[in-house]
Amino acid sequence: MPITPAQRAAAEIQQTQAAEDPAQYVRLIAGPGTGKSRTIERRVGHILQQGAIPGNVYVVSFTRATCEELRGRVRQFCADLNPPVDAQHVRVSTLHSLALRILRMGNQLTQYPADPMMLDDWEQKHIYDAELSADLHATPSRAAQVRLAHDASWQTLNPAYINQAEITQAEQLGFNAFHGTRTNLYSCVLPGEVIFKCVTALQLGALQQDDLPQVQHLIVDEFQDLNACDQQFVSLLAGQGAVLFIAGDDDQSIYSFRHADPTGIINFPQTYPQGVTHPLTDCFRCTPAIVGPATVLIGHNPLRVPKDLVALYGAAAPPVEGTLNVWSFPDANAEARAIAESCEQLIAAG
Repeated sequence: MPITPAQRAAAEIQQTQAAEDPAQYVRLIAGPGTGKSRTIERRVGHILQQGAIPGNVYVVSFTRATCEELRGRVRQFCADLNPPVDAQHVRVSTLHSLALRILRMGNQLTQYPADPMMLDDWEQKHIYDAELSADLHATPSRAAQVRLAHDASWQTLNPAYINQAEITQAEQLGFNAFHGTRTNLYSCVLPGEVIFKCVTALQLGALQQDDLPQVQHLIVDEFQDLNACDQQFVSLLAGQGAVLFIAGDDDQSIYSFRHADPTGIINFPQTYPQGVTHPLTDCFRCTPAIVGPATVLIGHNPLRVPKDLVALYGAAAPPVEGTLNVWSFPDANAEARAIAESCEQLIAAG
């Protein structure tokens, strides 16, 4: 057995200590393969055992797919407890879905003729941008730039971001006129707009405590990939009394295209001075030959949270060192083929 029972037990102690911390604000720093999702499962199980109302426990993940996976894992973990606890009514969703729920409960969507839906990537490109380009008398690619510039200003809470593609005043006015009428006509919203609307309503007092869902516990996964608007949304909910548990790793922030801001998880102790931090350091996923060079490389990033990641396979019985390869490809198709062939070879080798 590569990883011994003793190693696994030691790692689970770290996970349990984080999951059962009673502090109002908890930060979990979890490197790759250290058991972040398992700790979230333990967190939900623990607070339900302590009497939390399942419908008042909100777990937020980044995409619909990760929400679906996490929902299943949480329910299964809680069902396997002794005695089992019912997690069927724990609310697992994206931040966008939670924001829409709050806006709906607070009657902030009455301008739409029907319950609005969020446009996906295909709809934004083939419907929204196509129609916006006609209104602006511009190409669809230019219309996309205008849309993305406005979306960026919402996601970063910085109006100056609207100038990232040198958007003209005429384009701004054209976008505002188009967006106001077309989103009402189609009952739709853009991704960055949803949370921005919710944050604005909370800040202006348009949403009162009685308008909000009862969020007793708020658990946020992949916190490093939240943008400034997302983080403000979480902060406002925590300010309403929710116990906040966030999990992630600033070294794994990869969504810069949607303005992910890893300083949110880095500066958590300053934002929440009464909060506590739990690191997970035992890596089940990677061997020493991977963790060592990766740690040296990422160590050049300024202002990152220091970590002491340990590859369990190095002290396993027998030890597993692994192999590090550095590949270069002429294009994405060649890269995809090489990865597929590598996976086939690994599977064939057992």
